[in-house]
Amino acid sequence: MRKSFVKTLLLLCLVLIISFGASCKKKCKNHDYVDGVCTKCEAVDPDYKPHTHSYVEGKCECGAVDPDYKPHTHNYVEGKCECGAVDPDYKPHTHNYVEGKCECGAVDPDYNDDHEHVYVNGYCECGAKDPNYKVVYTITFNLNGGTLTGAPKEYDGSTKVTLPAPTKDNYDFDGWYENDKFSGSAVTEIAKGSTGNKTFYAKWVEKTVIPGGNPWELNRAGFDGQSMNYLIKVLPVAEFDPYDAGYTGTKQALKQAHQADVEDAYNINIVYSAWDNDAQWGPTRVEFIKNSFIDSSFQKKNVYAVNITSQWIPTLVKADCLAELYNYELEEGIFADYDYEQDSTINESVAVRRKVYGYQTGSARPDYFLYYNATKIANIGMDDPAEMWFRGEWTWSNFDKWVRDAQIKLGSGEFAIDCGYAEFIIGAAPAQGAQLINASRGNIMFTKSSVTNIVDKMKAYYKEGFWDTKHGVQDVSTNFKAGKTLIHTGSLWFLKESTRFTPEGEENGIQFKMGVVPYPLDDNTTVTPYTEPYSYEDAEGNLVEVTEPLKTRTNETLTTKTGEPIYGIDLSESNFLIPYTGSSCFSLMNYAGEGQNGINTSIAFCILHDLLSDMAPDPADDGLTADDGYRLYLNKKLDYTIDVEVIMSVQDSSLSYYELMEVLSMTVGGGSHFGPNGFWVVASGMMTSEDTPATKLKEIETPYKEALQSLGYN
Repeated sequence: MRKSFVKTLLLLCLVLIISFGASCKKKCKNHDYVDGVCTKCEAVDPDYKPHTHSYVEGKCECGAVDPDYKPHTHNYVEGKCECGAVDPDYKPHTHNYVEGKCECGAVDPDYNDDHEHVYVNGYCECGAKDPNYKVVYTITFNLNGGTLTGAPKEYDGSTKVTLPAPTKDNYDFDGWYENDKFSGSAVTEIAKGSTGNKTFYAKWVEKTVIPGGNPWELNRAGFDGQSMNYLIKVLPVAEFDPYDAGYTGTKQALKQAHQADVEDAYNINIVYSAWDNDAQWGPTRVEFIKNSFIDSSFQKKNVYAVNITSQWIPTLVKADCLAELYNYELEEGIFADYDYEQDSTINESVAVRRKVYGYQTGSARPDYFLYYNATKIANIGMDDPAEMWFRGEWTWSNFDKWVRDAQIKLGSGEFAIDCGYAEFIIGAAPAQGAQLINASRGNIMFTKSSVTNIVDKMKAYYKEGFWDTKHGVQDVSTNFKAGKTLIHTGSLWFLKESTRFTPEGEENGIQFKMGVVPYPLDDNTTVTPYTEPYSYEDAEGNLVEVTEPLKTRTNETLTTKTGEPIYGIDLSESNFLIPYTGSSCFSLMNYAGEGQNGINTSIAFCILHDLLSDMAPDPADDGLTADDGYRLYLNKKLDYTIDVEVIMSVQDSSLSYYELMEVLSMTVGGGSHFGPNGFWVVASGMMTSEDTPATKLKEIETPYKEALQSLGYN
């Protein structure tokens, strides 16, 4: 029994010893020795050797912790903190002591704290810096032939230094560069905190020098647009913008250079902007302008100038859209502020109650002619109207015979006349000596028999089948462009214009040569061809000598029926008149107060005036008169010199007058020729009405009289 108890007790002890050993081994799989003893199981580190503790950041390599250690910001001396931490960025170096201390924290053992600083060039021998000393660096400007006055010669880095701009005759300064190869970017300043001597090189760009220079100094308004846009609404853009890829105007290089000068002078960007798709020609554009002014969308887009037809001005003025530019009765306004004198006839055509709202350079040129298919007329054996004009044969009776004879030679679906009814009346009446409106007297004249008789003849042509009844309201009819009709109304700007008399070579372009002629003369008037050289005085007072006879379309000398050469036509004894009804002009939007960067109406005009009128003369134009310049324009529009001479033959101011019929029609029609009582509607209606033209014209006399008075004509 006792042996059994002892065995059991021994077995139990053995189990406990094994269990304890297993438990300790499991608990200290990784001993944590401190001073050679595991803190977990008290096991002894067999490799431990007694030593003096060396603490790094409060801990010894053996694991012992410094009881006095306190966390702190390391203060390294020669790359080591007193806590033992090592500066990871420290690099061995030769000490550079300043006042006995190196940047790495090392102290100069020989430094004497009590010595007196002696500064040389801002520094003491001990390295101390003079607190009152400023380092001065030199600035050198290499002018490359330019001149510069008052330029800084040195800097100390304490403030920014702006570099001044030099000048050089016939060159534009293009910036300072830090190398003579002008590589990199131009420099405008020395930044604060900069050091070192500086050398700058001036870069120059040669100017395009134009003899004569600008007529006046650009930007007399003293405006700085700070690179803002200045939009001008036009159509087509290619006719106005010299930078447009398809530019169709003249003097492209000269105009590009001038526009760049204007943009630089005002610090602006000039943008020619096309009219929007919902602002096509006519009433829709008038409404678009009014709406864009009212909702401020034009002003938000920086639209300051619009190119419009002068007939729209009363309607837009009534809506308060356009800015007043001048009062020609009082001789005061923006024009006067900038010494601009506009042609008196143009002033009248762009005015409401003597207040001018349109700007157009040059003189008033009449633009009421008939255009014809010269190729087809020659092919059917009819006399050329331009030749008839210079022979003095283009009278109404001869015109009547010409129309009837031509109609006989034309085929089915072809017509001698393809004209707008209103346009024909406005052009034909004054050619017979009859005005429709007498502006100077404020009288309505279109009810007189001299006018109604013309409409009677038109009505007869219409009923007898000489007039294409499908002309409608088109500016240019499809039948004329297709070569099915002979004579058409129009305007000079229509010529070689894609949207009107589409030029040959373009889609739907005409396939024939065109001619131009005034409306038929009165049978009882006196006109005489010049059959020998003659001279006359132009509008500028220049004596013009005509020494060469006219040439036909086949380049033969034009002669009378008796064989005498013809040099021109004498209209001085005739009653012939050609109306000036206005034309395209620029108007300014009537924005209240100041806009972006302080721009106002006066500044907006100054920009436009400088752009359109202050261009330096073209050396190629030296000695050219205004008529010479107009001939150059006509030569681009017309194919034959005889057509150019036809138009030039009626440029004498005594033959032209301001005809108000178009502007009254637009006013009565509420901004449209096709509104109620608009003359285009009335004229078309007279062709088919059972009433006489005299009756129909009498019906509209009162509203036209009222419109005339509303414009200030009493």
